[in-house]
Amino acid sequence: AVVSTQSTGGDTSKIAEIKDLGYSLFHHSRPGKGGGVAIAYKKHLNISRSKTKSYKSFEMIECLAKSSSDEILRLCCVYRSCTASLSNINEFFRDFDDYLDKLIHLPGKPIIAGDFNIHVEDDQDPDTRKFNAILANYGFKQHVTFPTHQAGSILDLVLTRISPTDQLQLSEISKDTAWNQSDHVLLNFTYDFSLAKNQHWIKIKARKIKEIDSSAFRADLRASAICDTSKFIDCNNAIQVYNEELSRILDVHAPEFEFLTNPEQSDWINSECQEARTKRRKAERNLKKHNTSEAKKTFKKARKHADTILNITRDKYYKTRLENCNGDKKQVYNIVNKLMDRQVSKTMVPTNKPDTVVCHEMQTYFKEKVEKIYSEIESQPDTPHQFKASTNLPNVQPWTKFNPLTENEVQDVIKGLSKKECELDPIPLKILVQCLD
Repeated sequence: AVVSTQSTGGDTSKIAEIKDLGYSLFHHSRPGKGGGVAIAYKKHLNISRSKTKSYKSFEMIECLAKSSSDEILRLCCVYRSCTASLSNINEFFRDFDDYLDKLIHLPGKPIIAGDFNIHVEDDQDPDTRKFNAILANYGFKQHVTFPTHQAGSILDLVLTRISPTDQLQLSEISKDTAWNQSDHVLLNFTYDFSLAKNQHWIKIKARKIKEIDSSAFRADLRASAICDTSKFIDCNNAIQVYNEELSRILDVHAPEFEFLTNPEQSDWINSECQEARTKRRKAERNLKKHNTSEAKKTFKKARKHADTILNITRDKYYKTRLENCNGDKKQVYNIVNKLMDRQVSKTMVPTNKPDTVVCHEMQTYFKEKVEKIYSEIESQPDTPHQFKASTNLPNVQPWTKFNPLTENEVQDVIKGLSKKECELDPIPLKILVQCLD
């Protein structure tokens, strides 16, 4: 859960970047500047957003996580601004009381986390007393016991219910300052919850084309039956020899192998990115285990290295894709829409009209269109159209023979082919072009 995301409604490029890293995101942006709440999760997890009432005094987003045993966890992220004009404290107490009153009657065990901007460390503060009274009234417990702000205040809270039916056994909550670029700390805690997954691993067949020794590949081509024209009985036989020999040589230099892959993973994530992430996770675990200055230094170095590798690889991938569009506007728009997280196909239906009105308008449109086609057909005469061949055709010289192509002309045709491949091709086009000489 992330509070004060600082994202606006039109700021979607950063959201697209987060999704490209293998996460999905539910977020709510505050109109104007500042604020905002979000819940990020791995794409393979089965998590859905819950519709909730909007409140003026605080921002909130709510999600449901379902376990493999049908247990429901209700994740709530809350942010209350410390600016009086945006969140009057008494108005917040009324709104939050109303929210908790509705929340406890909903299915699922709730976890509420976020920045409340209430100094709960001060038991004598009137606002703290009133806030604690609201929590006690609805059976909620506050788990954070250490300062979460650099000024020494406990402002970021984690709330769960006390009742036996909704009680959650959270791990000890800890703070993480290594990631922080904020005046608040990052809170860490775990809960043993077997999430239902919607991940489907698929088998992919591949070859290590980049590892082919081009000199050895050319040598095998020269020694193959392709260079023995006596084996070319006719055109069909020549094509068969071509396909069989090229496939055989490719199997020698780049044998086909299978591996499992996650279709949700971004295409630009390569082995270098995965290695950098692994080193970062290893350094992070080492920091949590030892918590020394040296471990913190190592983690920051690994984090910076991973961020650099991921950013460079992603930028290079999309730059290459845009360059390969070759003026194809449709491809360019598809790539830009992905970079800006524009779900074009999902926003085609108007949202400013009720569903019943939209359905009625679509029904009327197609009904009138069909009726118009029928009326135009019926208005046509019954006699069939008589098509007459034109007598004013130019004097065209018929083709009587074809000149054979030269080797240079064949090479030019192959080099001018589109950079696309088909699984029926005996070898990739890239290798074919390299072996033209």
